[in-house]
Amino acid sequence: MIKPASFLNNHLFARNGFFAILSLLTILFFISYFVTNYFQQQSDDVSLIFNKKIAQTNILYSVTQKRSLLLTTMFNTIDMFELDELYQKINDQASLFIKAKKKLLDIGLTDEEKIIFLAAQKETQKLSPIIVNTAEYLINDEYLEAIKLWNIQTLAIHVKATRLYQELIQNQQKQIKEQLAAIEAKRFKILSIINFLSITTFIVGLFLSILFSRKIKENNHKITALNASLEAKVHKRTLKLKETNQKLEQEIIKTEESKKKLQYIAHYDSLTKLPNRAFFTKQLKQAFIAAKKQQKSFALLFIDLDRFKIINDTLGHDMGDLLLQQVSNRLRSCIRQGDFIARIGGDEFTIIANNITNKKQIKYLSQRIIDQLSTAYELNNQQIQSGCSVGIAVYPTDAQDPQMLTKKADTAMYYIKETGRNDYAFYQADMSIKMEKELQFIGQLQGAIIENKLINHYQPIFNIKENKITGVEILLRWKDEKLDTSTNQLISSLEKSGDIYSVGLISIDRACIEFQKFYKETGILLNLTFNLTTRQIKNPNFIHDFCEIIESSQYPYHAIEIDITESLLFDDDQSVLDTISKLRNKGILFALDDFSSTVISLQQLQHFPVDTLKLTRSFFKNNQCDPQNVIIIEAIIRLGHSLELNIIAKAVETPKERDYIIQLNCDAYQGNIITPAIGLDELKPFILKSLKNQQKNE
Repeated sequence: MIKPASFLNNHLFARNGFFAILSLLTILFFISYFVTNYFQQQSDDVSLIFNKKIAQTNILYSVTQKRSLLLTTMFNTIDMFELDELYQKINDQASLFIKAKKKLLDIGLTDEEKIIFLAAQKETQKLSPIIVNTAEYLINDEYLEAIKLWNIQTLAIHVKATRLYQELIQNQQKQIKEQLAAIEAKRFKILSIINFLSITTFIVGLFLSILFSRKIKENNHKITALNASLEAKVHKRTLKLKETNQKLEQEIIKTEESKKKLQYIAHYDSLTKLPNRAFFTKQLKQAFIAAKKQQKSFALLFIDLDRFKIINDTLGHDMGDLLLQQVSNRLRSCIRQGDFIARIGGDEFTIIANNITNKKQIKYLSQRIIDQLSTAYELNNQQIQSGCSVGIAVYPTDAQDPQMLTKKADTAMYYIKETGRNDYAFYQADMSIKMEKELQFIGQLQGAIIENKLINHYQPIFNIKENKITGVEILLRWKDEKLDTSTNQLISSLEKSGDIYSVGLISIDRACIEFQKFYKETGILLNLTFNLTTRQIKNPNFIHDFCEIIESSQYPYHAIEIDITESLLFDDDQSVLDTISKLRNKGILFALDDFSSTVISLQQLQHFPVDTLKLTRSFFKNNQCDPQNVIIIEAIIRLGHSLELNIIAKAVETPKERDYIIQLNCDAYQGNIITPAIGLDELKPFILKSLKNQQKNE
């Protein structure tokens, strides 16, 4: 309960105001005290200075008077001994005069005092010529004249000098009075102001005390009246606080649950519920620390699914996610107690196999993983076959830090990928050498790009119905006799280095310019076929850059064809289909390259935005002997023609294969049976010669 307060305790302002007034009065008192002392000191200093001046002036006056009397006495004295004594006294008086004069000048004179002082000096200096004249009279025995001159002149000088020194003393006394009066006036003025402020402060303080005293009484009554109301509000607030505390407890529980969820999200993969890359990195560091401390070995298994991209691209991402979930469950069943498994990205998994004593344990675990993941999966009533490649690195044999161990396990995995898949391999030093060679190859390739050593080769496409070459496929080659590189190897390396887009545009531009020139020279317009990768077509600037090249070369859009793969058409990215649609609207043709006979391809064929099917060599190589295969191939070609698609056979090598694809009613073919891919200088005469032979046959 709030109680009425006293004047000082309840009202801080009044209390502080009282102390402020008291402090101000104290300050004013001390100021008054110091001002009085200050002006008193000034008065004392002024009195001291002027008293010194007056004292020295009195000495000058006294010495002047005494010297005149001594000279008069000496003049009237005949006794030599007495004369010497008088002379000595005159000299003493002269010394006193000089000292007094110096002290007076050291003290300092005002301008008015200097005028009087110099006038007195001038009068005393007149005694010297009088003494000389008196002496001349005495020499000439003119005593009466000498006495007369001495008495009259010295008396006049004495009277005037005395009067001047008296005037100087009076002037000094006047000045001291004036200065003391001025100091007193200042002191009185300042003390009056201080007294006024003190009285005013006291009156204001008294007034405020009375005012605040009344106000406090009024406030005390109000406080008493509000006390009951405040107690009711406090009680109400207390109840609300209890409710709030209960809500806060619930919020704290929710926050803790949220923290746990965030912790889970930060360390676990949402799709497979396995630890993620961040958790794996921490766990790998812990494995290193424990292994070093206990002096034990452990193995890192780097697992990558085989053919996952094909499955994901053809069946869709939903089916790919289902596959990853089943793979995760199978991996869980493979690991031992104490092992750690994680999904570090895409179709990549890692296993930390702790407490390894020999390689047999690792081999057994790796083979078990391969066997489990190679078994067919059933996804939405479809049987899917996959597999995995496993790379293995062992601590401390292969690496002494987490980063290097991970890198070496990854290198071993890629080695398996490139040498057969669905197997495991322990890291070997020569694997790194192979990777280094690949990096070296990419470095040389980038040098070749700068030096313009990448050139276009062209493989003719023979139109069976028209019985002539109607187009060419553009293939990239590296102009270097020391290197034997295929187009696929070049494209793969350009993809890895990130140069595929810029190099592709240069190749397209060069081909369009060369064949536009060929068209102007010969009147022969050839269809140009470009192989483009997913990365090129997905580039946001592709449509603009590609069309700009075509238009600047003035090559017709309808004579341009782009080869794409099935995986690109199955991409869920709508921008790919939008790009194909926009280019087709300009007249550009699209061919489905390396078309296979899978059920998926046949089902989706009618929905593909393409104009041409390019059959792989597997369709007709050795298949003409198998009646069932012949029926399937003929059905596919009929299906393509029913969809108004051109059918082109690729990689035709022999006359027998050529005759077979003609029999199958293909529209065109290409391959070494016509000519291997050649440069433009060889292609031009080859095409012209081919046309002449055709004309002769006709």
